[in-house]
Amino acid sequence: MSTNLSPAARLDALLQKITSLQTEHDQLTDRRPALVVEKLKGDPDAATRLAALDEQLAAIDAELRNLRHEAGNLQPAVANAQAKARMAEVEGRPLRIAELRRDREARALEATTKMADAASALRALVGIGDDLALELGTETARRFLSFEAVRARFQSAVAREFAVNAALPLTRGNSILGIESAVVGERAHWTFLRHEEVGQDDLYPFFLNEPEALAAKGRLAARQTPTIVVAFRGCFILVPIDRVFGNRETAERAANGRALTIVAHQDGYVLLPERIAGAA
Repeated sequence: MSTNLSPAARLDALLQKITSLQTEHDQLTDRRPALVVEKLKGDPDAATRLAALDEQLAAIDAELRNLRHEAGNLQPAVANAQAKARMAEVEGRPLRIAELRRDREARALEATTKMADAASALRALVGIGDDLALELGTETARRFLSFEAVRARFQSAVAREFAVNAALPLTRGNSILGIESAVVGERAHWTFLRHEEVGQDDLYPFFLNEPEALAAKGRLAARQTPTIVVAFRGCFILVPIDRVFGNRETAERAANGRALTIVAHQDGYVLLPERIAGAA
């Protein structure tokens, strides 16, 4: 047996070998009575087989004695090593506790800072939403931008982040903070930004640059909502394809009796809300 092994490892190897040899010894012992009977019946080969079996048993007994003696000699060293390990564990405990406390406090500070930042960002987002709702002037936008709606979407988005087990339904009982998701299926995997982005693309597709508008156009197309990009008064607006016309007469018929303004665009016309384009 390798002397590079620790006393505990050497003892474990010895005990495994002892167990294996004892099993072999028991199996041979179980065979002996049958051989004795065969010998008594006059089987000429039984005595030879019985003698060979007894030799095997004697050899195993001798090896077992040696192994048990060796194991017995190792046990004090193993017990001493275990006692030293327990003492080292005890001696190191105060420092480990201090280190764990420091690490926990650092995480508490991190959580506090990030939650404070998140709360501040949400308050600002709701305030901007109030201003945006006034600009848009529609009840649908007001409901989407309301504090209650924002809170529900935010909770649904972060519920997965605080789940005890993300594979289970996102209920209060499965949340570190008791946050429950109000949505299921694919939407339960959406980020907060994704929730907001979908609503904003639908309700107020206004952008400061054309690449952002084109990106939103692609997202809407993926949801079977075709649009075109219209440059208008310093920004870019997505206009649904059913509000795009090749001639003014068709546009006038579509706008008739509705709070929509006809705006020339390239070789055709588009309809924009009067609140955005002004009355014709």
